[in-house]
Amino acid sequence: MAVSIQRFNKILVANRGEIAVRVIRACRELHIMSVAVYSTADQHSLHVELADEAVCIGEPEAASSYLNIDKIIGVAKELGAQAIHPGYGFLAENPGFAEACEQNDIVFIGPSAESMRAVAAKDTARELADSLLIPTIPGLNVVGKFGTQFSSECESIGYPLLLKAAAGGGGLGMRVVAESGALESDYGAVCRESLQAFGDDKIIVEKYLGGARHIEVQVLADNHGHCVHLHERDCSIQRRRQKIIEESPARNLPAEVKQLLCDAALTLTKHINYCGAGTVEFLLDEDNQFYFLEMNTRLQVEHGVTEAVTGVDIVQWQIRIAEGEVLSLAQGDISQIGHAIECRVCAESPELDFMPASGYVSFWRAPETQRCDTGIRSGSRISVYYDSLLAKVVSYGQDFSEANRNLQTALSQTALLGVETNLNYLRNIAASSAWRQGEVDTSSVARYKSEWSVAIDDRSRNYLLCAAMAILNEKENQFVWPGLKHYPQKWQVSGAVFNLEVVSQRENTVVQTVTIEGQAYDSHVFSSEGLADPALISMDIEIANRRVRVVGLLTNDGERIYVHCDTLGSLSFSFDTADSVKQAGASVDVVIAPMPAKIVAIHSKVGDEVLIGQELLLLESMKMETHLAASRDGKIKAIYVEENELVESGSPLIEFET
Repeated sequence: MAVSIQRFNKILVANRGEIAVRVIRACRELHIMSVAVYSTADQHSLHVELADEAVCIGEPEAASSYLNIDKIIGVAKELGAQAIHPGYGFLAENPGFAEACEQNDIVFIGPSAESMRAVAAKDTARELADSLLIPTIPGLNVVGKFGTQFSSECESIGYPLLLKAAAGGGGLGMRVVAESGALESDYGAVCRESLQAFGDDKIIVEKYLGGARHIEVQVLADNHGHCVHLHERDCSIQRRRQKIIEESPARNLPAEVKQLLCDAALTLTKHINYCGAGTVEFLLDEDNQFYFLEMNTRLQVEHGVTEAVTGVDIVQWQIRIAEGEVLSLAQGDISQIGHAIECRVCAESPELDFMPASGYVSFWRAPETQRCDTGIRSGSRISVYYDSLLAKVVSYGQDFSEANRNLQTALSQTALLGVETNLNYLRNIAASSAWRQGEVDTSSVARYKSEWSVAIDDRSRNYLLCAAMAILNEKENQFVWPGLKHYPQKWQVSGAVFNLEVVSQRENTVVQTVTIEGQAYDSHVFSSEGLADPALISMDIEIANRRVRVVGLLTNDGERIYVHCDTLGSLSFSFDTADSVKQAGASVDVVIAPMPAKIVAIHSKVGDEVLIGQELLLLESMKMETHLAASRDGKIKAIYVEENELVESGSPLIEFET
């Protein structure tokens, strides 16, 4: 029987950022024209520039743009796109979107709506896995209202427990309940978060497996009954239940356990008549017993590590399968060769509990020799409206040791100035003994916090600070200097988690001595040159007889300097004269917004008496929620914001009576 294949000549990409760029490049390789859609916040984005055509579909809020099914379908029909690729996130796992595409004679590059619905809700997915004899984590698929029966059922499972939004994903709507006394409050919180994030307050309960590994299996299936797996990935290193580093193959995974995992993934995939690329996720406990977690009916962020070790272009196969092509990959021909590691570069501050960051990327440099998927470039704006993911660095080697060495080189070469990132954090993990020895699980971020979250050592920090002082000398006309420039200058220098008293003594514009906490460093600038952005400078500098090359940025407001050095790392510094240190945000009488954010909920009102540690507000920035608590006991004098209001960093939110 002949196979009917409909070759596409134009695909609309219903996403943004690095995944939109990835899909657009796959289209180009297949000689297919691409259409980008974008919000007003993304009008200068890389995916918009790379696409053959681009259409603005609305305001920055996702509901007005990237989640607006009618607008996206309308653009596809107007421009003659035969298919839509949803990427990941947004509408990628929305069965209603898949049905809307079908109703408008547009091919949805993904599974059918029926396949999505079969595993969309965590409770029904658990029930399906149980029926197929795939192990699931002990828990409750059906949860009633909070009461004596529910409490008793939780006691029978045993603490700690994990409460999860049944319709959830991306780490949202989840809380660990350590003991019975916290059950009622956490139950209410998860129900509220789930209703707000997913429009459904149904939850499930699972036994919390704190020391487990997160292993997932990539699958591919076509419409002709062919289904294969592309082996496994280990995604155990996570913050806020969102992944940071992934690798393939999973280290220290017994061959027989791996086979069982892959077999279970194929069983589930075939049972729901799946078509396209998908991922079946599992938890693996300390005894190598695995449990079904969920199935993601879409392309995964971490697909790159699987592509690196199998040689299979998953995005191209998504498109070819959607065209009706037969999946020609035989299971026996799909091998894992070598080792691959992916690091997610995010706009956030790990030393401040991964607080998200936003702003403008004044300088971006990708690694030279390893794969880097990104949607940014120098000049990109990082918005508060979307995910904090900026880029994915994927290294490859013949074994883990080589792949990790290549990763460390690639991360040292990766530079971003203008926005806080987790690059130093990723470098710390790659260099740590726990990571190198494979001693990691889903609790590692908390367990190794003191080691991984330290941005860099004090010596490297001081070298970068000396370089920052040299940049001040070069940009002296942009900065208000304290007193005469050739007299000793006293500064208060601060970063995310440090505050230093510094004295600088200039001999001339290229030679100076910087004294940091009593330690003197002589520095000499041998050469410097401006870059494309006038605020940027590249400098060859010798500090305490050590010569390094740095690139630096003095922000337009003159308040912060970003410095990167391949051998030292990256840091940002703010400078104030010692006798005029800024106090904004330091008062315990005023609660300040720590970053640009949306006010999701206000838990108090004027006149309330609150206790230290009591939650006052819930903020959302870059798809991450942050709870702000009272720093002291007191009575609320004023509330300056309303729910759903957008605020800038440093904005006063709540004031206490003095």
